Amino acid sequence: KDPLLDYVGDNPISGSINFVSPSSDDQKSFGFESGFLTEYSVAAGIGRIPESSASIVVYGNIGSGINASGNAPHPNIEIPNQGSISVNCSGYQTNRVTDFSYTIRIDRNPIYKIGSPFPVQVDRGCPITEEISFTLEVDDLEVTKIQEYLISPKQQSLNLSFSNPINSSGIDTFSIPKARLINQSISSSANDVLTVNLNYISYTNKK
Repeated sequence: KDPLLDYVGDNPISGSINFVSPSSDDQKSFGFESGFLTEYSVAAGIGRIPESSASIVVYGNIGSGINASGNAPHPNIEIPNQGSISVNCSGYQTNRVTDFSYTIRIDRNPIYKIGSPFPVQVDRGCPITEEISFTLEVDDLEVTKIQEYLISPKQQSLNLSFSNPINSSGIDTFSIPKARLINQSISSSANDVLTVNLNYISYTNKK
């Protein structure tokens, strides 16, 4: 579980890169203060170490000599395996998820006052955008007719979770409300299973 996901709200974050100088063996640091998460993404697949990335905009001080190291331990790194990734949404429960990605984007609006180089507050901009993309090995998936979807597109809450493949304990769950399908692609070959990739997007217009 990534601790950066705790900062999608209004709380600022500080961070630093700490290293030892090869010439003098002195402890060095390059850090920042009062940063806000603007984008976070995570991707995982069968037999692959999950990867995450984050973008942070800094409204405070940034540079050498800022040390933000703390005492919190790093969470365990766990690798998903067959059957440890699942999706809970209409029509897909009986098909196998082989990989997925999740992204959240948040606009930040700083408010300044005269005489201050730093903002007095930083507001979240709306809407907040969330995207989930996942690939399925198909058993019984039925594709909606394109004309039906264009006339009456469906919205649904979508939960995608992955767990420890050894003891089935939950690692993390990503949920997006009122998700709408925006892209669907199907591929197959004579010596392989049918796969489908689906991309959902959701907008949240309130904090």
